[in-house]
Amino acid sequence: MVVAGRRKELLDEITAEHPGIDALVLDVADPDSNARARETVAARHSGLNVLVINAGIMLRENLLDPAGLLVAEDHVTVNLLGTIRMTYAFLPLLVGKDDAVVMKLSTRWR
Repeated sequence: MVVAGRRKELLDEITAEHPGIDALVLDVADPDSNARARETVAARHSGLNVLVINAGIMLRENLLDPAGLLVAEDHVTVNLLGTIRMTYAFLPLLVGKDDAVVMKLSTRWR
């Protein structure tokens, strides 16, 4: 099993508490980070057949504040483009694998 995320400290904590889990630093908003993760996974975990995309942000937007547009753009970059980029990056590793799955989980307001 491989987990990925932006915060290396949290990933180190996860791998320390759960031996056998591999961790990768990954920012889905960064195309280069996606490519590096794909190459690492291809080299270390050639049997990968499931990709779960759980990355997402849900920040408060004020539609009356022009600065809110930057928040909306961040939502699109992470939640939509991040998912699309991850799918494009990892789908070639999944094609032809038995029971291959790509799953996207979404965020919600709290």
